[in-house]
Amino acid sequence: DPTVQSVIVTGPTFRIAGVVDGRYLLRMRPGANWVVRSITVGGEDVTDKPIDVTTSLTGVKVLLSSLVSTVDSAGVSAPVQEPNTSPMPRT
Repeated sequence: DPTVQSVIVTGPTFRIAGVVDGRYLLRMRPGANWVVRSITVGGEDVTDKPIDVTTSLTGVKVLLSSLVSTVDSAGVSAPVQEPNTSPMPRT
């Protein structure tokens, strides 16, 4: 399991040193009240897909938002439907 040795943040840019060549899924924990909206590399959305890293990787953009959505299900109900277990009709 590769270990990142350092992350250097300068203003809105960052650099990660000590990354071994391989396939990575970019993940980030931005902190309370922030969410990752998207991660792109060279304009391609890689938010939920792994990327191959073999040399320097540039053009990585992480879009964060403080507009966190929540869903409140209080007071919402729906009828429960039993699954249909009858066999399919033959044609």
